[in-house]
Amino acid sequence: MTKSFHQTLLANFMQQASAVILLLFLPNLLDKHAFAQIVFISVLLSFMVTADLGLSLVYGRLAPALNAAGDIVAIRTWNSSVLAFGLIASCFFSIFTAFIYWLKYGHLEYVALLLFLPVGLYWISFHVSQISVKGDFTEYRRVIGMRSLAALLALPLVLALGLIGWFVSQIASVLLVLAYIGRGLPWPLGKASWSLVCRHVPEGLLLCAITAAWMQLLNFGKLYSSVNYSTELIAHYGVAGAAYQSLSTLLISAFLPVTVAMLGHFGLSNKDAFTFMGKVLRRSIWWVLIGTLIVIEVAPHLFRIFFPSYQFDVWMLMALLLSVAFYPFLVLFGTCMVGKRRGAIYLLLILVSLLASVAAALLIDWFAHGLGAAWGQFLGVMIFTWCLYWVVYSLFAEEAMAIWVYVGRSLAVITVLALIYMAARWIWS
Repeated sequence: MTKSFHQTLLANFMQQASAVILLLFLPNLLDKHAFAQIVFISVLLSFMVTADLGLSLVYGRLAPALNAAGDIVAIRTWNSSVLAFGLIASCFFSIFTAFIYWLKYGHLEYVALLLFLPVGLYWISFHVSQISVKGDFTEYRRVIGMRSLAALLALPLVLALGLIGWFVSQIASVLLVLAYIGRGLPWPLGKASWSLVCRHVPEGLLLCAITAAWMQLLNFGKLYSSVNYSTELIAHYGVAGAAYQSLSTLLISAFLPVTVAMLGHFGLSNKDAFTFMGKVLRRSIWWVLIGTLIVIEVAPHLFRIFFPSYQFDVWMLMALLLSVAFYPFLVLFGTCMVGKRRGAIYLLLILVSLLASVAAALLIDWFAHGLGAAWGQFLGVMIFTWCLYWVVYSLFAEEAMAIWVYVGRSLAVITVLALIYMAARWIWS
């Protein structure tokens, strides 16, 4: 277990290091119009979880148990079915993505390159899922490491060719990773069991709807800006959103072992799970808040140094980053919903929070154009966290009572401190 944890931690570190290097250089190598196109494509690709109608998510939930039971026939059927269906479905997703990009920017030469990208990314993603459910975390680290290194091809190619170099680098990096995987890549290819696909698509649709909506809520600023703002603002949100995403991904990764352990406690008793939640929150929430406030204070100075051609609004950065303070609650409450198998209610809460984000963004943009996306994200995450608090309490009632007063007070204190901090910054400015 310790070795697996170290392998996944190293893989995540390589991913984040690669993302930070690209963030520091790409916005300075490209003009804002070109970088805005990269941001827009990243938003489109963030919906890739829907490419196979969520079948890979169902696979990720069921396959570990099949592997543990040694059910070789079922594993082979799942592997061949998910890969075959996913490759076909990702072709349609590729066409849709390329069409949306063409409607916004109209570059046919880039559209041709974009057509292959989601298919290749899906194949790599499936291979990573397959080795993960088998528990082969050494190979997992190798593939993720190769993917992270290959992504850095963007730097020399962008330097030499500009935006088209970025598109070429994406295809080249995918091909390099596929070549690195080598003979193990086509092994699961075979005839799909369409009865298996049809039987699990309803569950997959719910899971992919939850995952996609959750991702867009947490990254609402980039989504909203790519649809409603000018090229320059999209570029600004692309840079700021990438920094926020690195911070939030790091925090979610740190909580991943905690969520797995908490689901294990749910297998014993709900009361044990909530006792465990209370211990985790006591140890984490104040450190997360302090770290977030430090990052908010330091970020504007760092951004001025590393991105001299960009003029970042301090209030935009503050709104994007401050939502991270709610992450410990958000992640643990979400784990409760998963443990209780309340997917439909969970999705409804996310959609309500997304609608609140949109409404807040439209209203704020009426008075301060360009800030709506950031503040819509902050308010949406805060509303979502509070909604989860009340729904989880209503679902578990007496089982959660032992710690729920403390959890509620802590969440209220974090909310009030965040609002006081914003008020103090406004008075100071």
